[in-house]
Amino acid sequence: MLEAALHSLSRDLAAAIGAMGLHSGEFGRPELIEKPAREAESLFQGYAKAKPGKEDAYAAALAFLRGKALGSWQRDLIASAIATPISEASGAMVLGHRRFETLLASYEAEAKRGELWRLTWHGLLYSYFNFDPTLGKDDATKAGWLALRTFLERTWPL
Repeated sequence: MLEAALHSLSRDLAAAIGAMGLHSGEFGRPELIEKPAREAESLFQGYAKAKPGKEDAYAAALAFLRGKALGSWQRDLIASAIATPISEASGAMVLGHRRFETLLASYEAEAKRGELWRLTWHGLLYSYFNFDPTLGKDDATKAGWLALRTFLERTWPL
């Protein structure tokens, strides 16, 4: 299974390199990569450079933990703070909240419709890798983190 996955990754990487036209040039020549880099930046619309404010994301997570309804902008912001311990909630994380599965389901529905903002998905990925298991020791938080991983696996192709 691992071998098949590595073969698939290798094939996809070779296709990506071929699509960028890098097989025909020499390395060490920046002009060969400048056009594909501009095209990628245009495709991703600067998402890699965009960063939601940590304070705003934290405030959205606090509002979520307090049971408040989130607006669409807050739903996007909270993605990068779901693994952040919220001090006003005794260090609780959105990952461990009873409504977290519902939040993930709403993101997944948007992804399936092609409407999930890439920055939101990247915020969720950031949260996945930023999760500190020494801070989220309760079973609900660990289950939320695993649900997030499953969500990311399912939605990656979307």
